[in-house]
Amino acid sequence: MIFKLLPKAGNSNTDERIELIERFIRLFGIRALGCLTADREFVGEKWIRYLNNQNIRYYIRIRENFWVLQPHNGKRVKASWLFANLPLNSCRVNERIVYVNNQLCYLSASKIKNKAGRPELQIVISFNNPKDALEIYKER
Repeated sequence: MIFKLLPKAGNSNTDERIELIERFIRLFGIRALGCLTADREFVGEKWIRYLNNQNIRYYIRIRENFWVLQPHNGKRVKASWLFANLPLNSCRVNERIVYVNNQLCYLSASKIKNKAGRPELQIVISFNNPKDALEIYKER
């Protein structure tokens, strides 16, 4: 049996994703929604604001060159800069919360070799449980 979440082909937009989550919550309740995981194309301001405001746990990967704002010093830096000294095959949580698309999030990263054998950062944003972010994101 084929089950379509959205009545169209192609990518969803933020309003469609919000409606889908709200429909899920109406049907099953908020407690049935453990967390959301998503790849790099799901980091828009409205989407992250919605997840934060609804207290929905999420773990979403961002690009290495994504700009973040550090509220403690007002500096805007690339997310990769916060993990520049991370050794290969290790992971770390950035202990300070940052703004990602004007929304407060935590960053966690691991450094692995990509398919071409080059070191690559996998950076994940989350609003809560940042210490579990990388492990949960891997399960997607």
